[in-house]
This record gives sequence, C-alpha cells and structure tokens, in this order.
Amino acid sequence: MRIVRAHLLVLLLVQAVVWCAACSHPSRDVAEPEYVEIVVGDPAPGQTVPLIFGIHGLGDRPEMFARLFASEFPIPARLVFPRGLTPEGEGFSWFPIPVASAIDGEAIAEGVRDAGERIATLVERLAREHSPAAKPVVFGYSQGGMLSFYLAAHHRDLVAAVVPLAGFLPVSLLGTTAPAATYAFHGASDELIPVAAARATVRAFVERGGTATLVEYPHVGHQIGVAMMRAVRQKVVELASPAS
Repeated sequence: MRIVRAHLLVLLLVQAVVWCAACSHPSRDVAEPEYVEIVVGDPAPGQTVPLIFGIHGLGDRPEMFARLFASEFPIPARLVFPRGLTPEGEGFSWFPIPVASAIDGEAIAEGVRDAGERIATLVERLAREHSPAAKPVVFGYSQGGMLSFYLAAHHRDLVAAVVPLAGFLPVSLLGTTAPAATYAFHGASDELIPVAAARATVRAFVERGGTATLVEYPHVGHQIGVAMMRAVRQKVVELASPAS
C-alpha cells in the first residue's frame, strides 16, 4: 500500500502554504486503502495532535478533498484522506453505484460494508500509532458520508464522532445498538441523495439511543457550499479539540 504524506506549513507573513513531496512505505495490511496524510499547524516535535479522517465522494481524489478542507484548518492536527478503492473518471470510487438508482440502499449495501471495513482497519491502526489516548473524528462527503455513517453504526468504539455530508445509510446497515455521536449536514434540494434518506438515518440513530443531528441547507443540491464547508470545519474542530 502506498502512503502519501505531506506537511502543510502556514507562513503567517505571506499566508502561503507549502506542500512537501510525497514518499512511499510498504503495506502493513492489504485491506487498507491508500491515503494522503497532512500535518497542519506546525506542531512541536513529539506533540500529539488530534487525528481526523476525511473520506471523499464518488469520482473525487483525496488530494482534492484535502485541499478543500485542510487549507484553512485552524488547529494543529493530523489529517488523513483515504483514497477510493477503484478508479472512477479522473478520481476514485468506494463502491459500485447501480445505473438504475443511486439511492437504492440495498443495492449498494455490500459495497458500503466492504469499503467501511477497510477504512475501519486503517482508522484503528493509525489511531493506535498516532493518537492512542484520543479517538479520531471522521467526516466524509456523498459516498464518504455513507461510510462515515457506517463507521458510527458499526465501529463506535473506534471513533469519537462522525460528520457525514450528503450521505445516508442503507436500512440493512443501521445496526441495532447505539452508534457513535453523529452530526450530519445535507442540502435540502439534493436530488441525487434526497435529504429524506439522511433524515431517516439520523432518526434511526436516535431511536437506537445515539446522539445524532442533521443540519439542512435550503436550496443546496448535492454539493458542498461555502457555508456548509465552514460549518463542517467548525464542527470537526470542535469535536477534535482536546478540550471537547
């Protein structure tokens, strides 16, 4: 497995960001996805910083998703962006989407489960290596939102909280026990993954005894608007900060 690492150095005088060259390391677990790792905030040597995972959507790349999220990150942190399992256009996909219906939950359930378990393996290992005293926070968009919901439902002991964007979880994957804390965001005008699907997932999480909320954005489709991105970053920082 190839691991791509980069360090973000924010130069306060010129407000510039420098991305360092990537390096490769041998695989420890063939089930793990590749990932991009970015350390932000110039932490001191040996300083333990929050561990945060960002899972991209269909057709995207971890490098692009990292650019969207990490460029203005306000606290020192280790940000990990896994790469989808199969090529899709100019990016990657986590699981196949049936042509007939992207919202057919049961048609994608097995793919969500497989990808979710692979990501869980990565989360467990990196948390053990980098942040043994604090559970990581996971957020994701679209397919990544579905996988964030999956981790909350099936690996609540691995994560402090999840922040799904424009996602939902198939009924067969909801589980029966209380999930990890979940803070979802969704465009109210999303036609690809209707907000009703996210509402049903959040409602099911609450019924199972979990803490789960959903923030809806009027007139927003299947996209991450500026206001949503700002709110998601703020929520992730709040959840990942040592005092939270």
